[in-house]
Amino acid sequence: MCHTPLSQVILKTKVLDMGEPHSILALALDPPDMGDICRTILILKQMGALSVTAGGCRSHLDGDMTYLGKVIVHLPIDPHLAKLIVMGHILGCLRECVIIAASLSLKSFHARPFQDELNAFLSKVSWAYGSFSDCLAVLNTYDVWQNMQSRGEFLLPGGKAEKEWAKHSYVQLGTLQDVHKLVEDLTDRLKRLKIVIQAHQSTPRKDQTLILKMCMAAAFFPHYYRRTVPEDYQREVCRELTGHDPFRTVILSGLPAATNIIYDQQIRNLFKECSQNLVISYEGAKAYIQFPNLDGSCVKEEHFQSIPGGCPTTMHLALKMRQVPRISQNLYITLISPEESERQLQGILGHSSGQNSPTQVLDYRSSKPPRQTLTNLSVRVTQPTSNSLKPPELPSARNHTWGAYVTHVVSAGHFWVISSDVSNINNLKYMEEIIMASVQEFSPVSLAVVTPGCVCLAPFTDVQGMQAYYRARVEDVFSSQDEKLKALVFFVDYGNTEIVDASDLRLLPRRLREVNMLAVECMLAEVKPVAKYSDGSWGPDATKWLQKYALNKSFTIQIYSVVSGMLRVNLLGKEGGRFISINQKLISLGFAVKAEEFYLSKQNHELRAIYSSETEAPDHDETITTSALSSCSFNHFRDHSACSTKVKLRGPDSPLLLRFVALTPSGSSKLVKVETSSVNSTALDLEPQNPHERLLVAGNVTLNPSGSTATLHNTTLMPSIPGILPICILLFCPVAEMRVNKTGTHYTGVLVGLGCDERTGHVIYPADDIEVAFDIDVTQEDLMLINKIRFLLNVVLEEAEYIPGATLISTQKNLRQLILRLLDEKRGYKEPEPYPFPYCWNKVSQEDLLYPEVGGALDDIEKSAFPLHRGICLRSHIMKSS
Repeated sequence: MCHTPLSQVILKTKVLDMGEPHSILALALDPPDMGDICRTILILKQMGALSVTAGGCRSHLDGDMTYLGKVIVHLPIDPHLAKLIVMGHILGCLRECVIIAASLSLKSFHARPFQDELNAFLSKVSWAYGSFSDCLAVLNTYDVWQNMQSRGEFLLPGGKAEKEWAKHSYVQLGTLQDVHKLVEDLTDRLKRLKIVIQAHQSTPRKDQTLILKMCMAAAFFPHYYRRTVPEDYQREVCRELTGHDPFRTVILSGLPAATNIIYDQQIRNLFKECSQNLVISYEGAKAYIQFPNLDGSCVKEEHFQSIPGGCPTTMHLALKMRQVPRISQNLYITLISPEESERQLQGILGHSSGQNSPTQVLDYRSSKPPRQTLTNLSVRVTQPTSNSLKPPELPSARNHTWGAYVTHVVSAGHFWVISSDVSNINNLKYMEEIIMASVQEFSPVSLAVVTPGCVCLAPFTDVQGMQAYYRARVEDVFSSQDEKLKALVFFVDYGNTEIVDASDLRLLPRRLREVNMLAVECMLAEVKPVAKYSDGSWGPDATKWLQKYALNKSFTIQIYSVVSGMLRVNLLGKEGGRFISINQKLISLGFAVKAEEFYLSKQNHELRAIYSSETEAPDHDETITTSALSSCSFNHFRDHSACSTKVKLRGPDSPLLLRFVALTPSGSSKLVKVETSSVNSTALDLEPQNPHERLLVAGNVTLNPSGSTATLHNTTLMPSIPGILPICILLFCPVAEMRVNKTGTHYTGVLVGLGCDERTGHVIYPADDIEVAFDIDVTQEDLMLINKIRFLLNVVLEEAEYIPGATLISTQKNLRQLILRLLDEKRGYKEPEPYPFPYCWNKVSQEDLLYPEVGGALDDIEKSAFPLHRGICLRSHIMKSS
């Protein structure tokens, strides 16, 4: 008994039905501590294995056993994981939940090889398929391995061996095989309980990710954590980044303020594992490191994928650096002596102002010594290149609309255009004629100079198999499995990217370097993808629709804002002789919902409105205070042999890095950290303008020895759906007491937990009670729908052994539809109204309570895993009925 989890021991005593668990366990030779017994019983009540009452009365020391408890006692895994399996059975995704539960019961099979931690992290994130869930990452890995085995791919001649696949995929094959054995064992045990995996029970693919996440939210309650943000969040983000693009920039601090730029090469060396193509701005003791939107991290390995969202994958890898001891311990620079610093600064600034410098100093009129100047100025250092191209010409502030031609669609909300102005079209024809006439004469680019930032001519093959050369910029360089040097190139006049052999690149003629880049990046304004099906990314159906509708066609662009060289637009097409908004079309087709723009975008929108009313546009060049240098200016000063003093740097960091706080009183005072191997360890807030709560669900929580820090394991970031936090709490909590405003006209929040003893008034488990103020309007209809879902959950749990297969499948389908209906993305934001007496039970008078109507399907709803919630008689409803 000493080696068996106490939760299993207590449930087995309930099976014996010989009295209260503490009375039976007191007879043991080495009885458990009474406090541990009490705490474990409360946890089992909390998860629904025991009902909140025992014989009709609420008690700290006992509870009636539910069907969920009967299942848990037969499974050799953690009770929360057993509940996950039961929830999968109820909602029609049993097979997937069995795999997840088995995977989380053993050590992780995702490998983290020494000195390859960043690629291992990227591999695990890729296995998550953009779901931001560790649980779904293990499921996807297992599924791929199983499918490859069932198709015999590991046995095919010339195919990839199983061990080779595992090494390439950063998977520990032995542990994965152990998981498979546990899956088979759990499946056999469930069959004995008449819980059988059936193919036709599977959840529809488009709903599967969301339904699985709801299963996790149910199983892992109350391990809920919400996003915490400072006051005036958006302004604080912009202030901390001093106007740099928050979705592409990380901060490194601790530099010598007066001589920051002379350490540029050392800083680039620190980030070489993330990206070689950086733009670094220096301001005082801080370096703002900006990553390109395009990178090759997702193409270096076969199964690697870009991390979804508006931030480059390389930015996530940079934030990961501080979590890897091998890297974080070496995040320092070697200081240079004051005399040498002075000499290097003079050399750098003198070199950069020469005629042969590719990037000139934009504003350097101060007569102060360089050291004082750098303390006051922000200096931007670009990637070294001797043949950079001028950026595309963007529409002026006076232009509200712009004629454009869509050349490339990245996703339904992200695409590239070129201006349909006659001069632009003529430039394209001019370049094509030059390239077509003399492409055979162009010399190959030396492999030694094929580096990120290099501009050249690169081949592109169209769908008809015709190959032609176009202007391109190298974004990343890497070696393929056949040891060939590959380059990820960006076609600067069209916006698309390709991977090509570096040996196929050609030198760019000088006359083609004089023409500005033509492709302009655009994103749709004031819309976002439906989070219910896509986890915040545009789905393939939406992207295919836009490609079919817009690619290679002319449109009128209504400009909302221009931020960091990117246009936020309303795309206007013509149908039946009248303009229609593509933004609105995506909403009407169910691909998108309305969204608020980020602070910088709204600010630029307001400024454009002001500038457009002026007779002359402002001369931006006169207001520029940032110096721009090329890092080739530093190539002459790399000898640090005479230096010995080292300074530890702080970071990399980002104000968008999601930080969480526990919802329970026992956890709210603790520092919360996400496990470093989690896919959410570098999760970023891609919608800082969204005021709704974000919810993170943890499969397991551990505390440090002092109890001051909680580490979250096996986390899942729930989709950004309005009201997801209060909805999950109301759906899966054991007991709830609704809150209303002072006048009693609407619901303002809820207190959930195990309630209080009705005889004594003592709170049963105050440490894990949760008080939440609603950020959406919760109506009586919502509460009725939640009770309907909880009722059906109870019906399946209580009658599982007797429900016919066809009825079970129908009930599962009905439950999924009700949950999807409840998660309405069109709900508006409501300012939360804190309750004046938080964490206090029995604050509603008996005459105001609305008791749910229960049919004869259940004998006693109070003994169920999900007791139905009592509503409150709202005054507005009384007035309407009278």
